[in-house]
Amino acid sequence: MTITQGNQKSNAASAQSRNSINIVSGNIIPYWWYYKILSADQPDTIAITVLSEIVHLHCKTGKTEFQLDYSYFEKKFNFTRNSLKGAFIRLEDINVLHRKRRTIQIEYKKIPNQLFLIFYLNSLLTLHPTEDKFNFESNI
Repeated sequence: MTITQGNQKSNAASAQSRNSINIVSGNIIPYWWYYKILSADQPDTIAITVLSEIVHLHCKTGKTEFQLDYSYFEKKFNFTRNSLKGAFIRLEDINVLHRKRRTIQIEYKKIPNQLFLIFYLNSLLTLHPTEDKFNFESNI
């Protein structure tokens, strides 16, 4: 989906590209996550956002394990480290994600304590509602 500002009848492609914003360039969040991924009986928007990024990366790469640290999510989504840690714990509690610390070796240098995220797609699929109890399309 692209939103274009200004005169839509302009033929100049360069003018349109300067005034266009691609608003679907990343994650899409299924509505039912807001009912299944909760914190204190409210949608856990930080955990949902983190999970949507991991699912996006899985769809893009086919991988289920990612070497991503907290700073990746801090920079991308402007979340604090403490709120991210809590979100990761809650995602582990519902068994869709596991954090693992490892030592990696780059050439002759060992780098300890690197965070790896392991995504459990099958566990996420078990959260999917068996029937759609919300018919939102009738209101459109």
